[in-house]
Amino acid sequence: MRLRTLMLIGVGTLALTGCGLRGDLQRPAPMWGDGEAVPMDPDQEAPEDPNAPMPINPS
Repeated sequence: MRLRTLMLIGVGTLALTGCGLRGDLQRPAPMWGDGEAVPMDPDQEAPEDPNAPMPINPS
């Protein structure tokens, strides 16, 4: 019984090692954008959104 269990584990381990990918893994292309981060100029502000809610000023 013990030998049978060890053999099953060994065969299972060998079978699973054959399922792996070989060689260098390649990254897929980005789903959107060009994939490079573009730093934003701190002096440049985003345009105001006309549909944005009005801020509430508690007084």
